[in-house]
Amino acid sequence: MKTVKRILKISVSVFLTSVLAVSVYTCASVPKLSRDTKQVIDTVMDEPIPEIVKGTTGYAHSQEWKIWYERIPAGDTIKGTVLLIMGAANDALSWPRDFISHFTDAGYQVIRYDHRGTGLTESKEGWDRKNPYTLNDLAKDPIAILDTLHIQKAHLVGVSMGGMIAQVASIKQPERFSSLTSIMSSANVFDTLLPSMNMEILPKMISAVIKHGMFGGKEGKIKLQVVQKK
Repeated sequence: MKTVKRILKISVSVFLTSVLAVSVYTCASVPKLSRDTKQVIDTVMDEPIPEIVKGTTGYAHSQEWKIWYERIPAGDTIKGTVLLIMGAANDALSWPRDFISHFTDAGYQVIRYDHRGTGLTESKEGWDRKNPYTLNDLAKDPIAILDTLHIQKAHLVGVSMGGMIAQVASIKQPERFSSLTSIMSSANVFDTLLPSMNMEILPKMISAVIKHGMFGGKEGKIKLQVVQKK
């Protein structure tokens, strides 16, 4: 019995030490915010929430799902369309405004949308985890949006899981897309011919999510966006 208690004490001590070490590493590895940045965040927290959906919105029907989208107009002359596909656990509003403005200022209308069960796109009641939708299913959503808006071709930009969806959509219907840009994504993470993941950046990203995203509240969400841009 004494041996069991001793083992339990050692196990608890090791666990607590590990948690403390991870906490210290998490706080230390996340880039520091400048005093000016913190002041800007404090100011933003006290101001009314700005309206960030300024384009034309609607729904496209894809496999019995109503997919919410926003169509952001370009300047005077429209050179083409850029369709943005966000990654997992993020909605369309996660695309930075200055990122979008680079396209609209250059004459391209921008379309962004929410994935199934995310943001303003509907969630299915009684959804069965044993019968999930796949990347092939998700790749039908951007095509459905283009069909709804009667757009023949678009430039695809996808980040993380969105990059995977963009690749599948381009393979399925290459005639619908003028170009493909895949950010922070891969066709096969186990392909040894591709460059490996940057193991210096990944821990910092995870640490930032833990420090600001999980425990920082609303202010932490703002800090997370700032840190991730660094």
